[in-house]
Amino acid sequence: MNHMRQPRPLGTAPAAVERPARWLHIDDLNRTQANALAQRYDVPTTWLVDVTNSHADPRVEDLANKEDGQALILIRAPYQTTTANGITAYETMPVAFILHDDLLITACAAPLPILTEWERLAEVHGTVTTFAAAAIHAVCDAFTATADTVDDTTRKMEKRVTSSSHNDLLLEIMAMEKSLVYLSAALGHMQSVMAELRKVDYLFTTDSTAGELLYRANIELNEGLTLVESTEQILEQYNAAISAIVGNNLNLIMKMLTSVSILLAIPPIISGIWGQNTWIPWQHGASGFWIVFAISAALTGMVAWWLKRRKYF
Repeated sequence: MNHMRQPRPLGTAPAAVERPARWLHIDDLNRTQANALAQRYDVPTTWLVDVTNSHADPRVEDLANKEDGQALILIRAPYQTTTANGITAYETMPVAFILHDDLLITACAAPLPILTEWERLAEVHGTVTTFAAAAIHAVCDAFTATADTVDDTTRKMEKRVTSSSHNDLLLEIMAMEKSLVYLSAALGHMQSVMAELRKVDYLFTTDSTAGELLYRANIELNEGLTLVESTEQILEQYNAAISAIVGNNLNLIMKMLTSVSILLAIPPIISGIWGQNTWIPWQHGASGFWIVFAISAALTGMVAWWLKRRKYF
């Protein structure tokens, strides 16, 4: 269900303020709601409909038009999901920031994990531009935290690489690689958006707090992108290592089975020779069986020692 159907005031503006800054957030927007919301607040329908498009790229619109009184900042935010194999992965969703005079509209197609942080920030920042900058900074923080989680998960895989002979680890690596692709693409586009935002002299640069928040957000983006790229390289190495290790483990198993087969074949060969219908030593003596058994055991032991020395075990 929708979160925050009615705008709420930002910050702690006194009651005497005629038109305090307000914030409206919709967290499960669909096309029907987008059309109704666009008509109600007189904003372009495409700005809201794009939120329902899971492939929408981050961008800005109308920021340079100061007289228009409204602008769009479309970014992407990370969230946790689960693959068909039950493995934790991460994807991104489009989030719209629509600045409309003294109203900030934020919209997305699914609940945001950072919504609680946004609500806290709404109590602190009393202007649309400052709160928008703080909310964007929170999204950038979320990207860095998600990239750090993926990196931590990847490093924990290292302990399992040397003993991997199943598909579980490969499936986890595939999930992490897919997550990194989404994160890397979103971070790359958001860097362009951040560059555009910092160029708008009338909006964010005149507000020192908003400008500082955007500066920090840009730092977070760069850190997140660097971490994502390094983790991608690590996963590529893991893929190569796992393929080699799995093949080596299978070779070791086959080597062991071959050695065991050789050892198990020695006693039947010896006993088969003494079981022929021709004259052989000890065939009439009561101790013949034990002599043959001792010979078989001795030969088996010698072959086992030789195989061990040749590192077949």
